[in-house]
Amino acid sequence: MTINEGLKVLAKLEAKISPSEPILERILMVGMARVGSEDPAVKAGYFQHLLSYDFGPPPHILIATGKLHFKEAKALYHLANAPRSVLSI
Repeated sequence: MTINEGLKVLAKLEAKISPSEPILERILMVGMARVGSEDPAVKAGYFQHLLSYDFGPPPHILIATGKLHFKEAKALYHLANAPRSVLSI
């Protein structure tokens, strides 16, 4: 399953379980592809941003973050092109 497929599955589950209180839009996620290879892809962002990002071929990993330490947020900003808003989390 690709990251984009996984995000779509999560969106369907959210629509069934909690249609009146969506939370996917507020969760910072990290998508990674081909970790350990010569051409990895690492991108941090929110649902819509990652859904439109092309991670290329698998294998893929998707991480939904919790509350971040300021150093973790800074690392995601610099290393995974997370949106600037993560620096104020």
